[in-house]
This record gives sequence, C-alpha cells and structure tokens, in this order.
Amino acid sequence: FIWNRYYDLQFDLTRALKFDFSATNTSRIDEPEGVLRKGEGDFEEKMDSLWREIFTLGRNTRYNHNFNIAYTIPINKIPLLNWVSSSARYSATFGWDVGPITADTLNLGNNLKNSNNFQLNGQLSMTNLYNKIPYLKEVNNKFRNGFRQPSAEGRTKEVSYTQDGISLRSGRTRSINHKLKTESVTAVFYSEDGQEIEGELVVASENRITFTTDTSAEDYRRVRVEVTGTVEKGESPFIIIADYTTRILMGIRNIAVTYNQSNGSMLPGYMPSTSLLGLQNYNGTLAPGWPFILGWQDPHFPETAVRNDWLSKDPVINSPYIMNHSNTFNIRSTVEPLPGLRIDLTANRNYTKNINEYYIADIFGNFPDSTRSRQMTGNFSISTITIGTAFEKVFSSENFASATFEQFKHEYRQQISTRLANERAQGGDYVMRPDTNNPDFWDGYGESAQSVLIPAFLAAYAKKDPNHVNLNPLLDIRDMLPNWRLTFDGLSKIPFIQKYFRSININHSYRSSYTIGSFISNPFYLASEAGYVDTASRDMNGNFLNEADIGSVSISEQFSPLIALDMNW
Repeated sequence: FIWNRYYDLQFDLTRALKFDFSATNTSRIDEPEGVLRKGEGDFEEKMDSLWREIFTLGRNTRYNHNFNIAYTIPINKIPLLNWVSSSARYSATFGWDVGPITADTLNLGNNLKNSNNFQLNGQLSMTNLYNKIPYLKEVNNKFRNGFRQPSAEGRTKEVSYTQDGISLRSGRTRSINHKLKTESVTAVFYSEDGQEIEGELVVASENRITFTTDTSAEDYRRVRVEVTGTVEKGESPFIIIADYTTRILMGIRNIAVTYNQSNGSMLPGYMPSTSLLGLQNYNGTLAPGWPFILGWQDPHFPETAVRNDWLSKDPVINSPYIMNHSNTFNIRSTVEPLPGLRIDLTANRNYTKNINEYYIADIFGNFPDSTRSRQMTGNFSISTITIGTAFEKVFSSENFASATFEQFKHEYRQQISTRLANERAQGGDYVMRPDTNNPDFWDGYGESAQSVLIPAFLAAYAKKDPNHVNLNPLLDIRDMLPNWRLTFDGLSKIPFIQKYFRSININHSYRSSYTIGSFISNPFYLASEAGYVDTASRDMNGNFLNEADIGSVSISEQFSPLIALDMNW
C-alpha cells in the first residue's frame, strides 16, 4: 500500500521577511509475497518483514518540496523615499521520482528535477512624490475630483459709493441705490455738521440699501452717505493657467516595474534515492547537494553527477537532460495629463530558452561528448511601436506595392549588410568583398542572409535608422517601446451633456509586438577565437551561418479599438 507524508512550515522571520516550506513524500510499503494468513508456518516471518517496512517508512517512490521567501524591501521607511515600494520573492521546487522496476539487466535510474523563480516588484507612487512640495500638493487637491475645483479663498476688492444732499425724515425709511453689486456692504450717514446719524440699516439687495432714523430724532437735510463693500473678483487667470500647466507636468501618476525569472532542470538516470530533504549520502558524497535542492541551476550539474557516479551507465537511456529558462520584464504606467483623460502605458519583453543534452554512456561506461547532441530552442517577443507604417498607402501601376517593403528590399538590406561586414572585418581574418550572387551586398551577408533580413525588416516597419538598429534579433530592454490605452470621460462632466447622457466615454487602444516564433541552435555554427562567426561556417548560398536558426519573425499590430464612442442615456 501507499503511504503519503506531508510536512508544512510557516515562519515569519521579521514583519518584512516571511518563509514557508512544504514537502510531500510518497512511499510504498512492500508486503511479502504470498498470502498473509495467521496459522501459516511463515506468518511470523512475513509479519516481521511487514513491520520492518512500516518502521523504516517504506520504499520512497516520490518526493517533492517547495519553499518561498518573500521580502518587503523597507525602502518606503525612509522619509524621502516613502513614495517608493518594493518587494522580492524567491521560490524553489525540488522533485524526485523513482524509476520503473525492471529486469536486473536494465538500470534506468530515477528522475531528478528542480526549479526556481525570482520576482522583483517596484512601485513608484508619483502622486506621493509630488505632494512633498506644498504647491504641488495644493494643485493635486484642486484636481482631486477630476476637474479643477476653485480655491476656497477667492480674491476680493473693496468698492465704495458716496452720495450728498440726502434728506432724512424722523422715523421714515430712505432707500439708497448704490449699484455696487454686492450684499456685503456697510453704510454710514453723516449730518450737515459731520456727526454720524444713528438708525437701522437694511441690505435690500446687492444694489440697494434702506436706512430708517429713530422716531425721536429730528429731520436731517444735506446728509452725506458713504457706502463701502467687498466684491468677489474670482481667481486670477494666471493662477488657473499655472495650475493646469502644473497638473499636465504631473501627468505621470504611477509607475510599476516587474521582473520575473524562472529556471528549471530535469535529469534522468539519477541513481541515488532520497532521505532527508531529498538528500542521500551516496558513494561518500551528499547527492544531489544543497544547491540543487534549493533550486540552484547549474549547467554543469550532469558533469558533476558523472564524476560522482550518480548517473546510470545503462546505454538504453535516451532521455535528455533538460534546462529551461524564461524571463519577463514589464513596465506599466498611468498618465493623466488632463481631467478626464487617462492613458495606460505598458511595455514588456519575454524570452524563453530550452536546452536539451544527452548524457548516454558507451559500452565502456564513459559519457563521451559525441553523444551530447546539445540543442537550444526558444522564442521571444517585445512590445514596440510601428504606427508610422500602419496607415501606409499601397499604390499600384501593374502590381500592388508597398513603399516600406520597397525600402526594406532595396535600401535597408544593403545598409545592414555593410554594417555586418564592417563589424566582421574587425576580427582580422575577413576581407570585405562583394557577394558573388549580388554585388550590392557583401560576402557572407547576402540578400537572403538571416542576419541581414531581420534587422532590415525591423528598421523598415518600425521606422528606425538602419545604421543604428539593433543587429541582434533578440532585442534588449532598451529597445522596448510602450503600447497604450486611452480613455476620456471628460464630456460627461459638462452640464449641458449631463442633461441628455448619463456617460460618454471615448476609447482608443494600440498594441504592437515584435515576435520571434521559434529559434533553434545550429549544430554547424562555428566561431573563431575572437568570438566572430568562422569564415568557413557558411550555408548553401554562401552566407555565414547563425548561432541560432530563426523559423519566423513577425510584427503584430492592433488598434482595439481605433476609436470607440460609448454613450449611455
């Protein structure tokens, strides 16, 4: 019968550093052959054998463990950098599977594998950075609800009105039209001899006040009234322009960066079993070693296994040693240059590589290099911008033709061929001379050479300078260009439109990617001591061979949508 054992451990080393581990071990309890029946002569012997199996935890058939270490980098604890957050994570797995039970003449060994994953995340909250400056924080507060809110402390100005020769009768109300257009006014009435007259003042409107003298007072002639008030001037247009300009300059609201790398390997024909954490003391060495069970990737691990006699020497094994590698780099950013306008930018790069190698023993028990048959395969993609050729006109005289394609065919290929030839000439063992098939190109870098076609294709359709375009088909991070998605809902905030529509959204999206569908290593490729392609390493057309043959290269471009108008009413 099968016995499964599970182990789990979680431990927070600190508030920022956390660790968890889990393992599963599957073992088989091998029962004695025959019927186990009490009263039989061999019953006690079979029971002892069964209990020995149980006490030794059986025969391991599978073991797996994985662990994770997560660390929140406390960079945001520094006051000047509290707008930055970052975290790192390392995960690893280890696995061992027992090989099949075979005849004594075969020894296929066991399967061994491990993997690791490293992830680094970074977040830049640009809004928090801007808010460290008081004026920028004030501007952000004004635009908190999308559109700019007027300042609570508006500008004002003092206004006044004076009138002479007024007559006031005792206990009667007199109306004064000052036309100052404000209800925030005060008025003082002076008699002919300059004494202030007591009475009741009432603000009737923003242009008129009334004044009533006491009934006990006498009548007054030639009275002078002085009215003063405060009028709201509104905000200065220069302040409004400055606020909007500042808000545009603060359009980048956040930036997020993610890097992810995964690696794994699998080795067949592994002879040792497992004990503690997948390790076993085998032939005086600890197999497969601490680095391997912790997920470390060593391209020379099979050679270590050969030296330590960990690999089966059975020549019927024909499964390869496999190593895989992938990395992904992503950048995301949100830009809000104007109220209601949001632009989401994304840029990414993805690379995958797989390596197969055969470690097969010959009849003498050796592992010759001739049996390795090393092979590398993979694929690649990166975001780019090719909108410059998206709306190109296709003209026709006799046949349809593309100006970009003609430029690629008749100009850019020749320029790339020249660049490659000049670069190869630096190796010292190559002399530039015209290609025998087409003198417009250089020897080894003809019109159909892979190393010429791909950079020329990218330069033509991405509108890049052929004298500066990357000659390596596997573009690096510096060649990433962002794609975008644009959303505008500002029309929904206009009062007139709000009467008829609940919402109006305008959307636009653009995506473009450069993709290598697949590549495979070329076993006939040779390199010189200086690291350049060997001059004798050529294909049937006389072009230099490439380290990897690329099956297909494409540029995929999408407007999804070009423009979309969504209206709800």
